[in-house]
Amino acid sequence: MIKHLPRDVWAEYQRGVDYNTAIDLYETVRVNRNFFLGKQWEGLHAPDLPKPVMNIMKRVISYQTSMITSDDVGVSFTPFRKTRDAELIASVFASEVERVLEQAKIKELHRDAIRNASVDGDACLYLYFDPEVETGQEAKGDIRCELLDNINVYFGNPYLNNAQKQPYIILAQRKTVREVKEEAKANGVPEAEYASITADRDPNQGEAGDDNDLTTLLTKFWREEGTVFAVKVTETVTVREKWDTGLTLYPIAWMPWETVRASYHGQASITGLIPNQIAINRLYAMLIRSVEMNAFPKLVYDSSKILQWSNKVGEAIAVTGGGVTDAIATAVRGADVSPQVMQVIESTVTMTRDFMGASDAARPARPAKARVSRLGGGICAHHRGPHARLLWRAHGDAHRSRPDRGVCGRGSNNGRNAGFFGNHGGFRANGGCEHALEGRCWLRRLLERDRADADAR
Repeated sequence: MIKHLPRDVWAEYQRGVDYNTAIDLYETVRVNRNFFLGKQWEGLHAPDLPKPVMNIMKRVISYQTSMITSDDVGVSFTPFRKTRDAELIASVFASEVERVLEQAKIKELHRDAIRNASVDGDACLYLYFDPEVETGQEAKGDIRCELLDNINVYFGNPYLNNAQKQPYIILAQRKTVREVKEEAKANGVPEAEYASITADRDPNQGEAGDDNDLTTLLTKFWREEGTVFAVKVTETVTVREKWDTGLTLYPIAWMPWETVRASYHGQASITGLIPNQIAINRLYAMLIRSVEMNAFPKLVYDSSKILQWSNKVGEAIAVTGGGVTDAIATAVRGADVSPQVMQVIESTVTMTRDFMGASDAARPARPAKARVSRLGGGICAHHRGPHARLLWRAHGDAHRSRPDRGVCGRGSNNGRNAGFFGNHGGFRANGGCEHALEGRCWLRRLLERDRADADAR
Protein backbone atom coordinates (compact mmCIF):
# COMPACT_ATOMS: atom_id res chain seq x y z
CA MET A 1 0.00 0.00 0.00
CA ILE A 2 1.52 3.31 -1.12
CA LYS A 3 1.39 6.00 1.55
CA HIS A 4 0.48 9.53 0.56
CA LEU A 5 -0.57 11.24 3.81
CA PRO A 6 1.71 14.12 4.94
CA ARG A 7 3.05 12.41 8.06
CA ASP A 8 3.78 9.16 6.15
CA VAL A 9 5.52 10.91 3.25
CA TRP A 10 7.53 12.98 5.73
CA ALA A 11 8.61 9.80 7.54
CA GLU A 12 9.83 8.33 4.23
CA TYR A 13 11.67 11.58 3.53
CA GLN A 14 13.40 11.37 6.91
CA ARG A 15 14.52 7.81 6.16
CA GLY A 16 16.11 9.13 2.97
CA VAL A 17 17.87 11.87 4.95
CA ASP A 18 19.17 9.24 7.39
CA TYR A 19 20.57 7.19 4.52
CA ASN A 20 22.35 10.19 3.01
CA THR A 21 23.78 11.02 6.43
CA ALA A 22 24.98 7.44 6.86
CA ILE A 23 26.99 7.56 3.62
CA ASP A 24 28.27 11.05 4.53
CA LEU A 25 26.71 12.58 1.41
CA TYR A 26 26.00 16.05 2.79
CA GLU A 27 29.54 16.58 4.06
CA THR A 28 31.05 15.18 0.86
CA VAL A 29 28.99 17.53 -1.31
CA ARG A 30 29.86 20.50 0.92
CA VAL A 31 33.61 19.80 0.77
CA ASN A 32 33.57 19.11 -2.98
CA ARG A 33 31.76 22.35 -3.73
CA ASN A 34 34.13 24.34 -1.54
CA PHE A 35 37.16 22.89 -3.30
CA PHE A 36 35.63 23.53 -6.72
CA LEU A 37 34.88 27.16 -5.82
CA GLY A 38 38.35 27.73 -4.33
CA LYS A 39 37.40 27.63 -0.62
CA GLN A 40 40.17 25.17 0.17
CA TRP A 41 41.49 26.48 3.48
CA GLU A 42 38.26 26.51 5.50
CA GLY A 43 38.55 25.33 9.10
CA LEU A 44 42.33 25.78 9.29
CA HIS A 45 43.62 28.10 12.02
CA ALA A 46 47.09 29.19 10.88
CA PRO A 47 47.24 33.01 10.86
CA ASP A 48 50.97 33.18 10.03
CA LEU A 49 50.86 30.71 7.14
CA PRO A 50 50.12 31.94 3.60
CA LYS A 51 47.05 30.30 2.08
CA PRO A 52 47.53 30.07 -1.70
CA VAL A 53 44.95 28.22 -3.79
CA MET A 54 46.24 26.35 -6.84
CA ASN A 55 42.79 25.26 -8.00
CA ILE A 56 43.48 22.49 -10.49
CA MET A 57 40.06 20.96 -9.69
CA LYS A 58 38.09 23.77 -11.30
CA ARG A 59 40.26 23.76 -14.41
CA VAL A 60 39.88 20.02 -14.90
CA ILE A 61 36.12 20.02 -14.24
CA SER A 62 35.63 22.94 -16.62
CA TYR A 63 37.62 21.09 -19.28
CA GLN A 64 35.60 17.89 -18.82
CA THR A 65 32.33 19.81 -18.93
CA SER A 66 33.24 21.68 -22.09
CA MET A 67 34.36 18.47 -23.82
CA ILE A 68 31.12 16.65 -22.98
CA THR A 69 28.78 19.52 -23.88
CA SER A 70 30.66 20.74 -26.97
CA ASP A 71 28.44 18.67 -29.27
CA ASP A 72 24.82 19.71 -29.52
CA VAL A 73 22.02 17.28 -28.65
CA GLY A 74 19.37 16.43 -31.20
CA VAL A 75 16.56 13.91 -31.61
CA SER A 76 15.52 12.02 -34.72
CA PHE A 77 12.67 9.54 -35.27
CA THR A 78 12.76 6.80 -37.90
CA PRO A 79 9.69 4.62 -38.50
CA PHE A 80 10.18 0.86 -38.76
CA ARG A 81 7.95 0.73 -41.82
CA LYS A 82 8.74 3.67 -44.01
CA THR A 83 5.56 5.02 -45.49
CA ARG A 84 4.67 8.57 -46.35
CA ASP A 85 2.36 8.93 -43.35
CA ALA A 86 4.83 7.28 -40.96
CA GLU A 87 7.68 9.54 -42.06
CA LEU A 88 5.43 12.57 -41.69
CA ILE A 89 4.49 11.55 -38.14
CA ALA A 90 8.18 10.96 -37.28
CA SER A 91 9.01 14.43 -38.59
CA VAL A 92 6.29 15.96 -36.43
CA PHE A 93 7.58 14.14 -33.36
CA ALA A 94 11.13 15.32 -34.00
CA SER A 95 10.00 18.92 -34.47
CA GLU A 96 7.96 18.85 -31.26
CA VAL A 97 10.83 17.41 -29.21
CA GLU A 98 13.18 20.06 -30.59
CA ARG A 99 10.63 22.72 -29.66
CA VAL A 100 10.40 21.42 -26.08
CA LEU A 101 14.20 21.27 -25.78
CA GLU A 102 14.41 24.88 -26.90
CA GLN A 103 11.43 26.21 -24.94
CA ALA A 104 12.36 24.48 -21.67
CA LYS A 105 16.03 25.51 -22.12
CA ILE A 106 17.12 21.93 -21.54
CA LYS A 107 20.26 22.35 -23.64
CA GLU A 108 21.32 25.26 -21.45
CA LEU A 109 20.95 23.06 -18.36
CA HIS A 110 23.27 20.37 -19.72
CA ARG A 111 26.43 22.22 -18.71
CA ASP A 112 25.18 22.74 -15.14
CA ALA A 113 24.01 19.12 -14.97
CA ILE A 114 27.43 17.78 -16.01
CA ARG A 115 29.12 20.08 -13.50
CA ASN A 116 26.78 18.89 -10.73
CA ALA A 117 27.53 15.27 -11.55
CA SER A 118 31.30 15.80 -11.57
CA VAL A 119 31.31 17.87 -8.36
CA ASP A 120 28.43 16.38 -6.32
CA GLY A 121 28.40 12.86 -7.73
CA ASP A 122 24.94 12.94 -9.39
CA ALA A 123 22.85 15.08 -11.72
CA CYS A 124 19.05 15.17 -11.84
CA LEU A 125 16.69 16.85 -14.32
CA TYR A 126 13.03 17.11 -13.29
CA LEU A 127 10.45 17.69 -16.03
CA TYR A 128 6.89 18.76 -15.29
CA PHE A 129 3.93 20.49 -16.92
CA ASP A 130 3.35 24.10 -15.92
CA PRO A 131 -0.23 25.19 -16.71
CA GLU A 132 0.66 28.89 -16.31
CA VAL A 133 3.15 29.13 -19.18
CA GLU A 134 2.06 31.56 -21.89
CA THR A 135 2.02 29.92 -25.31
CA GLY A 136 0.64 32.76 -27.42
CA GLN A 137 -2.55 30.78 -27.91
CA GLU A 138 -5.81 30.44 -26.05
CA ALA A 139 -4.61 27.32 -24.26
CA LYS A 140 -1.85 27.85 -21.70
CA GLY A 141 0.75 25.45 -20.35
CA ASP A 142 3.95 23.81 -21.48
CA ILE A 143 6.73 21.52 -20.29
CA ARG A 144 9.30 22.93 -17.87
CA CYS A 145 12.64 21.50 -16.79
CA GLU A 146 14.37 22.06 -13.47
CA LEU A 147 17.83 21.04 -12.27
CA LEU A 148 17.76 19.44 -8.79
CA ASP A 149 20.64 18.81 -6.40
CA ASN A 150 21.32 15.18 -5.59
CA ILE A 151 20.82 15.83 -1.88
CA ASN A 152 17.15 16.66 -2.63
CA VAL A 153 16.27 13.44 -4.48
CA TYR A 154 15.28 10.38 -2.43
CA PHE A 155 14.75 6.93 -3.93
CA GLY A 156 12.44 4.40 -2.31
CA ASN A 157 15.15 1.75 -2.66
CA PRO A 158 18.48 3.53 -2.06
CA TYR A 159 20.45 0.39 -2.98
CA LEU A 160 19.20 0.45 -6.58
CA ASN A 161 20.53 3.14 -8.95
CA ASN A 162 17.89 2.65 -11.67
CA ALA A 163 15.40 5.48 -11.27
CA GLN A 164 12.61 3.85 -13.30
CA LYS A 165 12.62 0.69 -11.12
CA GLN A 166 12.04 2.54 -7.85
CA PRO A 167 8.90 1.88 -5.77
CA TYR A 168 8.65 5.63 -5.26
CA ILE A 169 10.72 8.81 -5.62
CA ILE A 170 10.53 11.88 -3.38
CA LEU A 171 11.73 15.30 -4.52
CA ALA A 172 12.42 17.96 -1.88
CA GLN A 173 12.22 21.65 -2.74
CA ARG A 174 12.86 24.68 -0.54
CA LYS A 175 10.21 27.34 -1.21
CA THR A 176 8.89 30.35 0.61
CA VAL A 177 5.87 29.89 2.83
CA ARG A 178 3.91 32.34 0.68
CA GLU A 179 4.56 30.35 -2.51
CA VAL A 180 3.46 27.09 -0.92
CA LYS A 181 0.31 28.65 0.52
CA GLU A 182 -0.61 30.15 -2.85
CA GLU A 183 -0.10 26.79 -4.54
CA ALA A 184 -2.26 25.07 -1.92
CA LYS A 185 -4.98 27.69 -2.38
CA ALA A 186 -4.91 27.25 -6.16
CA ASN A 187 -5.33 23.49 -5.68
CA GLY A 188 -8.49 23.96 -3.61
CA VAL A 189 -7.04 23.35 -0.13
CA PRO A 190 -9.18 24.99 2.57
CA GLU A 191 -7.68 28.08 4.18
CA ALA A 192 -7.93 26.52 7.62
CA GLU A 193 -5.49 23.84 6.49
CA TYR A 194 -2.90 25.77 4.49
CA ALA A 195 -2.80 28.54 7.11
CA SER A 196 -0.93 26.09 9.36
CA ILE A 197 2.01 25.89 6.93
CA THR A 198 5.02 27.35 8.72
CA ALA A 199 8.70 27.81 8.00
CA ASP A 200 11.23 25.14 8.91
CA ARG A 201 15.00 24.77 8.83
CA ASP A 202 17.12 22.29 6.91
CA PRO A 203 20.77 22.27 8.00
CA ASN A 204 21.78 20.07 5.05
CA GLN A 205 20.98 22.68 2.39
CA GLY A 206 23.86 24.99 3.24
CA GLU A 207 21.57 28.00 3.28
CA ALA A 208 23.34 31.15 4.42
CA GLY A 209 21.64 33.99 6.24
CA ASP A 210 18.11 34.08 7.53
CA ASP A 211 16.03 31.26 6.07
CA ASN A 212 13.11 31.53 8.48
CA ASP A 213 10.68 32.11 5.60
CA LEU A 214 11.44 28.84 3.78
CA THR A 215 9.64 25.54 4.08
CA THR A 216 10.22 22.10 2.60
CA LEU A 217 7.79 20.97 -0.10
CA LEU A 218 7.84 17.26 -0.91
CA THR A 219 6.62 15.77 -4.20
CA LYS A 220 6.20 12.00 -4.17
CA PHE A 221 5.85 9.88 -7.33
CA TRP A 222 4.79 6.23 -7.44
CA ARG A 223 3.19 3.78 -9.83
CA GLU A 224 -0.25 2.23 -9.70
CA GLU A 225 -1.21 -0.22 -12.45
CA GLY A 226 1.52 1.08 -14.73
CA THR A 227 0.62 4.76 -14.32
CA VAL A 228 2.60 7.33 -12.35
CA PHE A 229 0.69 9.12 -9.59
CA ALA A 230 1.92 12.04 -7.48
CA VAL A 231 1.13 14.04 -4.36
CA LYS A 232 2.55 17.26 -2.86
CA VAL A 233 2.83 17.70 0.91
CA THR A 234 4.63 19.59 3.62
CA GLU A 235 5.27 18.13 7.05
CA THR A 236 1.65 18.61 8.12
CA VAL A 237 -0.43 19.73 5.11
CA THR A 238 -1.34 18.21 1.74
CA VAL A 239 -0.63 20.94 -0.80
CA ARG A 240 -2.04 18.95 -3.71
CA GLU A 241 -4.08 15.79 -3.43
CA LYS A 242 -3.13 12.59 -5.20
CA TRP A 243 -3.41 12.96 -8.98
CA ASP A 244 -2.80 10.86 -12.07
CA THR A 245 0.07 12.33 -14.12
CA GLY A 246 -0.80 10.21 -17.16
CA LEU A 247 2.85 9.13 -17.42
CA THR A 248 4.29 5.65 -17.50
CA LEU A 249 7.84 6.70 -16.52
CA TYR A 250 9.03 8.85 -13.63
CA PRO A 251 9.59 12.42 -14.93
CA ILE A 252 13.22 12.62 -13.86
CA ALA A 253 16.55 11.96 -15.57
CA TRP A 254 19.14 10.63 -13.11
CA MET A 255 22.85 10.37 -13.87
CA PRO A 256 25.59 9.33 -11.39
CA TRP A 257 29.13 10.29 -12.39
CA GLU A 258 30.77 7.06 -11.21
CA THR A 259 28.45 4.22 -10.23
CA VAL A 260 28.89 3.01 -6.66
CA ARG A 261 27.89 -0.54 -5.81
CA ALA A 262 24.65 -0.89 -3.79
CA SER A 263 23.88 2.85 -3.81
CA TYR A 264 21.88 5.16 -6.02
CA HIS A 265 24.36 7.96 -5.37
CA GLY A 266 27.51 8.06 -7.47
CA GLN A 267 30.99 9.30 -6.67
CA ALA A 268 32.17 12.67 -7.94
CA SER A 269 35.29 12.90 -10.05
CA ILE A 270 37.11 15.13 -7.55
CA THR A 271 36.27 13.23 -4.35
CA GLY A 272 39.30 10.96 -4.43
CA LEU A 273 41.66 13.71 -5.58
CA ILE A 274 41.06 16.23 -2.80
CA PRO A 275 44.15 14.95 -0.87
CA ASN A 276 46.23 15.82 -3.96
CA GLN A 277 44.82 19.34 -3.96
CA ILE A 278 45.55 19.72 -0.24
CA ALA A 279 49.15 18.52 -0.72
CA ILE A 280 49.71 21.00 -3.56
CA ASN A 281 48.34 23.92 -1.53
CA ARG A 282 50.29 22.96 1.57
CA LEU A 283 53.61 22.61 -0.27
CA TYR A 284 53.06 25.91 -2.04
CA ALA A 285 52.21 27.62 1.25
CA MET A 286 55.41 26.35 2.87
CA LEU A 287 57.41 27.37 -0.20
CA ILE A 288 56.04 30.92 -0.02
CA ARG A 289 56.71 31.04 3.71
CA SER A 290 60.33 29.94 3.18
CA VAL A 291 60.84 32.63 0.51
CA GLU A 292 59.41 35.25 2.87
CA MET A 293 61.78 34.18 5.65
CA ASN A 294 64.81 34.45 3.34
CA ALA A 295 63.77 37.67 1.64
CA PHE A 296 62.77 39.36 4.91
CA PRO A 297 64.90 37.68 7.59
CA LYS A 298 64.51 38.10 11.35
CA LEU A 299 66.68 40.83 12.83
CA VAL A 300 68.47 40.13 16.16
CA TYR A 301 70.10 42.98 18.11
CA ASP A 302 71.69 43.62 21.54
CA SER A 303 69.01 45.33 23.62
CA SER A 304 71.58 46.49 26.19
CA LYS A 305 73.21 48.70 23.55
CA ILE A 306 70.21 49.52 21.35
CA LEU A 307 67.19 50.61 23.35
CA GLN A 308 64.75 50.68 20.40
CA TRP A 309 65.11 49.41 16.86
CA SER A 310 63.57 51.19 13.90
CA ASN A 311 63.02 49.94 10.36
CA LYS A 312 62.42 53.37 8.90
CA VAL A 313 64.66 54.20 5.96
CA GLY A 314 67.42 56.73 6.78
CA GLU A 315 66.57 56.99 10.48
CA ALA A 316 69.52 57.01 12.93
CA ILE A 317 69.75 54.33 15.64
CA ALA A 318 71.28 55.25 18.97
CA VAL A 319 73.92 52.90 20.44
CA THR A 320 74.74 52.93 24.17
CA GLY A 321 78.38 52.04 25.05
CA GLY A 322 80.90 50.25 22.88
CA GLY A 323 81.75 51.00 19.28
CA VAL A 324 79.30 51.00 16.46
CA THR A 325 81.43 48.46 14.62
CA ASP A 326 80.77 45.80 17.26
CA ALA A 327 78.42 42.93 16.35
CA ILE A 328 75.35 44.38 18.04
CA ALA A 329 72.79 43.41 15.33
CA THR A 330 72.54 40.67 12.73
CA ALA A 331 69.97 39.00 10.48
CA VAL A 332 68.86 35.38 10.94
CA ARG A 333 67.97 33.68 7.66
CA GLY A 334 66.15 30.43 7.10
CA ALA A 335 67.54 27.43 5.30
CA ASP A 336 67.64 27.44 1.51
CA VAL A 337 64.69 25.83 -0.27
CA SER A 338 65.33 22.51 -1.96
CA PRO A 339 64.52 22.53 -5.70
CA GLN A 340 62.73 19.22 -5.18
CA VAL A 341 59.80 21.08 -3.60
CA MET A 342 58.83 22.74 -6.87
CA GLN A 343 59.47 19.52 -8.76
CA VAL A 344 57.08 17.64 -6.48
CA ILE A 345 54.42 20.34 -6.92
CA GLU A 346 54.69 20.30 -10.72
CA SER A 347 54.73 16.50 -10.80
CA THR A 348 51.64 16.28 -8.59
CA VAL A 349 49.74 18.79 -10.71
CA THR A 350 50.67 17.02 -13.95
CA MET A 351 49.86 13.53 -12.70
CA THR A 352 46.56 14.65 -11.19
CA ARG A 353 45.48 16.20 -14.50
CA ASP A 354 46.60 13.08 -16.38
CA PHE A 355 44.66 10.73 -14.10
CA MET A 356 41.55 12.87 -14.53
CA GLY A 357 41.87 12.71 -18.32
CA ALA A 358 42.64 16.42 -18.80
CA SER A 359 46.23 16.16 -19.99
CA ASP A 360 47.50 17.90 -23.12
CA ALA A 361 47.69 14.55 -24.90
CA ALA A 362 43.98 13.91 -24.21
CA ARG A 363 42.87 16.95 -26.14
CA PRO A 364 41.63 15.89 -29.58
CA ALA A 365 43.48 17.26 -32.55
CA ARG A 366 41.50 19.40 -34.97
CA PRO A 367 40.81 17.67 -38.27
CA ALA A 368 42.51 19.03 -41.35
CA LYS A 369 40.29 21.43 -43.23
CA ALA A 370 40.52 23.05 -46.60
CA ARG A 371 42.28 26.40 -46.42
CA VAL A 372 41.32 28.99 -48.98
CA SER A 373 43.16 32.22 -49.71
CA ARG A 374 43.01 34.76 -52.53
CA LEU A 375 46.19 35.14 -54.56
CA GLY A 376 46.40 37.43 -57.56
CA GLY A 377 42.67 37.67 -57.98
CA GLY A 378 42.09 33.90 -58.02
CA ILE A 379 41.45 31.38 -55.26
CA CYS A 380 44.18 29.12 -53.95
CA ALA A 381 43.10 26.03 -51.95
CA HIS A 382 45.26 23.68 -49.91
CA HIS A 383 44.01 20.22 -49.06
CA ARG A 384 45.48 16.92 -47.99
CA GLY A 385 44.31 14.04 -50.19
CA PRO A 386 45.37 11.31 -52.62
CA HIS A 387 45.48 13.79 -55.55
CA ALA A 388 47.38 16.50 -53.69
CA ARG A 389 50.79 15.60 -55.17
CA LEU A 390 49.20 15.33 -58.60
CA LEU A 391 47.86 18.88 -58.43
CA TRP A 392 51.15 20.20 -57.10
CA ARG A 393 53.09 18.65 -59.99
CA ALA A 394 50.58 19.91 -62.54
CA HIS A 395 50.82 23.52 -61.34
CA GLY A 396 54.55 23.47 -60.68
CA ASP A 397 55.81 26.62 -58.99
CA ALA A 398 52.64 28.61 -59.33
CA HIS A 399 52.39 28.69 -55.56
CA ARG A 400 55.08 26.89 -53.62
CA SER A 401 54.01 24.76 -50.71
CA ARG A 402 54.57 21.27 -49.33
CA PRO A 403 54.36 18.56 -52.04
CA ASP A 404 51.89 16.55 -49.97
CA ARG A 405 49.34 19.37 -50.16
CA GLY A 406 47.19 20.11 -53.15
CA VAL A 407 47.92 23.65 -54.32
CA CYS A 408 46.23 25.68 -57.01
CA GLY A 409 48.10 28.28 -58.99
CA ARG A 410 47.83 32.03 -59.00
CA GLY A 411 45.24 33.86 -61.03
CA SER A 412 41.71 32.87 -61.98
CA ASN A 413 41.85 30.52 -64.96
CA ASN A 414 38.15 29.78 -65.28
CA GLY A 415 37.25 26.96 -62.89
CA ARG A 416 40.61 25.22 -62.95
CA ASN A 417 42.22 27.17 -60.15
CA ALA A 418 39.09 27.58 -58.09
CA GLY A 419 40.24 25.00 -55.59
CA PHE A 420 40.29 21.30 -54.89
CA PHE A 421 38.14 20.11 -51.96
CA GLY A 422 37.72 16.52 -50.75
CA ASN A 423 39.47 13.32 -51.71
CA HIS A 424 37.35 12.68 -54.81
CA GLY A 425 35.41 15.90 -55.09
CA GLY A 426 35.35 18.23 -58.03
CA PHE A 427 36.26 21.89 -58.20
CA ARG A 428 34.49 24.72 -56.49
CA ALA A 429 34.43 27.40 -59.15
CA ASN A 430 34.81 31.09 -58.59
CA GLY A 431 32.80 31.93 -61.66
CA GLY A 432 29.62 29.84 -61.45
CA CYS A 433 28.38 26.47 -62.68
CA GLU A 434 30.10 26.67 -66.10
CA HIS A 435 33.51 27.04 -64.48
CA ALA A 436 32.74 24.27 -62.00
CA LEU A 437 31.87 21.89 -64.84
CA GLU A 438 35.01 22.88 -66.71
CA GLY A 439 37.02 22.23 -63.55
CA ARG A 440 35.64 18.70 -63.23
CA CYS A 441 36.47 17.94 -66.85
CA TRP A 442 39.96 19.33 -66.36
CA LEU A 443 40.44 17.04 -63.35
CA ARG A 444 39.33 14.02 -65.36
CA ARG A 445 41.83 14.84 -68.14
CA LEU A 446 44.54 15.37 -65.53
CA LEU A 447 43.88 11.94 -63.97
CA GLU A 448 43.91 10.24 -67.40
CA ARG A 449 47.22 11.90 -68.26
CA ASP A 450 48.70 10.79 -64.94
CA ARG A 451 47.66 7.16 -65.60
CA ALA A 452 49.17 7.34 -69.09
CA ASP A 453 52.46 8.62 -67.65
CA ALA A 454 52.45 5.82 -65.12
CA ASP A 455 51.90 3.19 -67.85
CA ALA A 456 54.71 4.68 -69.94
CA ARG A 457 57.11 4.48 -67.01
